[in-house]
Amino acid sequence: YQLRFQRLRQLTIVVVALLLFGIILVGMINTPVSLITAGRMVDKYRELLYIPLFILLFRDNTTRRWGLFAFLGAMGITLFLSYLIAMTGWHFGKSTEEGSFVIFKNYITQGLLMSLAAYFVTVQFFQHRTHWRGLQGVVICLAVYNIVFMSQGRTGYVVLASLILLLMYQWQRWRGIWVGVVVLAILGSFAYLSSEVVKQRVD
Repeated sequence: YQLRFQRLRQLTIVVVALLLFGIILVGMINTPVSLITAGRMVDKYRELLYIPLFILLFRDNTTRRWGLFAFLGAMGITLFLSYLIAMTGWHFGKSTEEGSFVIFKNYITQGLLMSLAAYFVTVQFFQHRTHWRGLQGVVICLAVYNIVFMSQGRTGYVVLASLILLLMYQWQRWRGIWVGVVVLAILGSFAYLSSEVVKQRVD
């Protein structure tokens, strides 16, 4: 354990995450709200503590692989249920009659995590040429459509755009960034002109 914590202290991302969480805790000393309210706000940033925890947990390939499978499985179920709501009109999870297709938490979280899932599936699509590629392509298209046309979360738009640029950079370095910008311009213009939800959220 001592060796593991020594390695953690050498990682900048861990130090920064813990410093940010420490700053938030210090902020509780001078706050006009009650400690209970302040504690709820601190709880929203507990994810900063997950960073060192996940680095410790996912050190070996097997754990990382099963962690990724679990995440993609959860997002696959979320995607399926979201389309089930859209096709049947049933409302369950966090969905509403106003056209929300949210299954868990809220539309901000769902859009963000769906963007991340689409990115991971796309990476697997390009890296591993298996007989699952057709299904992976369908999942990617359904996930992107879900984020852009079915979700009200602008955070999902931003994360999706960022991950497209990251993917293009990983593929072709700086030349890929220009390809990504063109792809985003076409996708963004099409979404803005054809979707009332996107137009309203962007405006």
